[in-house]
Amino acid sequence: NNEERRQNTIEMVKNIVKSINVPLTAKIRLFNDDDGNVDVKTTVDFAKSLEAAGVAMIEIHGRIKKLNKAGDV
Repeated sequence: NNEERRQNTIEMVKNIVKSINVPLTAKIRLFNDDDGNVDVKTTVDFAKSLEAAGVAMIEIHGRIKKLNKAGDV
């Protein structure tokens, strides 16, 4: 379940932030919905959750997982 994986990631980030003395950064991809379209709400919500968990800087990769580096499916 993707939601469960996101929550597990947030918990992991919280634990890491507590145990280090340097800023933690994260890089994520745009999330996509069941039809393969960009899911902006889920992407933004996850980024906000990472920020709330203590991530100092978040980079969002502007390509969804199913696209290759040329931008083709």
